[in-house]
Amino acid sequence: MILDFGCGSGPVWGKRTEEVIGVDTNIARLSIAKNRVQVVCCDGRFLPFKDHVFQIVISESVLEHIHGYREALLEIRRVMNNNGRFRLVQPVDNDPIFFVARRVAGTWNRDKIHSKFTSGYLIHVLSGAFRIVSVSYLPNSPIVGILGFFNRKTPRVLSTLDRLYKMFCQTTGVFHWEVAIEASVLPLAA
Repeated sequence: MILDFGCGSGPVWGKRTEEVIGVDTNIARLSIAKNRVQVVCCDGRFLPFKDHVFQIVISESVLEHIHGYREALLEIRRVMNNNGRFRLVQPVDNDPIFFVARRVAGTWNRDKIHSKFTSGYLIHVLSGAFRIVSVSYLPNSPIVGILGFFNRKTPRVLSTLDRLYKMFCQTTGVFHWEVAIEASVLPLAA
């Protein structure tokens, strides 16, 4: 079984699948997601599932919206089975433009941003309960991103500047705004 942790409206899922359970706190988004996956309205720090039931847990851009994200990570670890995989895609503060934009906006899609991470810090936190399998860094398109915070469309000339900035980031590896981490379960200490 797959757990979509913070599924929102379930945009990654096409037809309804019984193999996926989506959890979120937003009832309006869950009402859309229920047409794609099974849904449960709950706080990610207190998952209403038995231990070791999920083979895969995915979470995209969720941890920053949770007070007590460490408790949520422990809950994810608890519900994963011993051969489980965890895929986390998370915005991080490794790009100065994105760093400033997140503090100015304070929300994303009307959801408050409570927690902020660098990729190094997030990897460190995860390594306490998970074995890191792979890490990928996604470069920023800052103007598109900033305007996205305010639900604005990006003019063509600014999109060109964004592409140049993104190419610079990819070439140099200097800045990134998002990290994708694949992890597996670390056995818990007895």
